Amino acid sequence: MYDATRFRKTFRMAHPLFNQIVNEVTNPDAFFRNNIECTGRECIFALLKCTSVIRQLAYGINADFLDEYIQISERISRTALGHFCQPVMKIYGPEYLRKPTVTDIEKLYLHHKEKHGFSEMLENLDCTDWEWFGCPYGFKGQYARRGHGLNPFILLEVVASQDLWMWHAFFGVAGSNNDINVLYQSRLFNDLKNRRAPEILFVANGVTYL
Repeated sequence: MYDATRFRKTFRMAHPLFNQIVNEVTNPDAFFRNNIECTGRECIFALLKCTSVIRQLAYGINADFLDEYIQISERISRTALGHFCQPVMKIYGPEYLRKPTVTDIEKLYLHHKEKHGFSEMLENLDCTDWEWFGCPYGFKGQYARRGHGLNPFILLEVVASQDLWMWHAFFGVAGSNNDINVLYQSRLFNDLKNRRAPEILFVANGVTYL
């Protein structure tokens, strides 16, 4: 039905990755199994439920947006979203939702220095405006910003490496946000706020510290 390019554009991921996630997430959960209903008919395929979930996550659409397209009710789509997200965090969280290690940070510095000639980029963090085209009408007033017209905006703070691995992301908070009050709410500097410095070797005045 889809070639590789169209599939990636539609689902925001490659087809093999989609199949891998579907298999790993749905196998342990009875909700996604193709059971037989009391009428003798087979239940909704797990693949259709996952298709609805990933489209919701990729485009921010409502649960009932795809009811005619894939023949799934709003209730099933919303329930599938919860059943999908919990195992995703459990399975992939330890690898993809962890904090960067000292080795990870050193690799980021090294790659940036090799490409751009300097390494100190993690210390230069800024926020960017992301226009929310799919913002529900009732929420638009909460995300309007002075100087940006009537279009709703979300302020995004993100740290991503060259391979698009997102080490930190903070967005979605309502209100008139700017670079300063986003930093007050962000978890990026929680360790420093709690007086937990990163464990890394450094040299000062000829003395090596940890």
